[in-house]
Amino acid sequence: MCNAADILDRKKKVVLFAGRLELESKRVDRLLSIWKSIENKEGWLLKIAGDGPHREKLEQTASEENITDVLFMGSCDNIEPCYEEASIIVLTSTYEGLPLCFIERIQFGAVPVSFSVSQGIKDILEDISPDILIEPFDADKYAECLTKLMCNDSYRNSAAQKALEKSHEYKMESIGQQWDKLIE
Repeated sequence: MCNAADILDRKKKVVLFAGRLELESKRVDRLLSIWKSIENKEGWLLKIAGDGPHREKLEQTASEENITDVLFMGSCDNIEPCYEEASIIVLTSTYEGLPLCFIERIQFGAVPVSFSVSQGIKDILEDISPDILIEPFDADKYAECLTKLMCNDSYRNSAAQKALEKSHEYKMESIGQQWDKLIE
């Protein structure tokens, strides 16, 4: 496995959402609105990977509302390259349990940002930085958080380093030991 410096050196100015494109829970429409509110994106790109029943409507919204610097990627057979390049990963869900997408992506050094809608999200994000855990559904605070991460390399890199450290808690070696103790 690569060391942290190698992982962070591969990062690009990419904010990534990867998941089902629907409006009931994932609320990608909310993400588009937040992204639109960020005035100076400084070369950052929002990549939306996934498909779902509302993809066409979301693409239409982005076009009609002139939301720039967004790329709808559709379904990806191999999402790992997206994880490797993404500096920031986002969820704007109305509800989540324990988001596996965060567990998967923090091992790639991506900084997660989410509304505080479940204990699972809090458990992952609080140790990385309390600033990336946004009160539900404060779009202005969410945009402020993204802007800070996008504009402040040292803050983002520090949070990415903490994300990598946090990811060790979810590796098989750690989880396996916990299961062994529970079963005994």
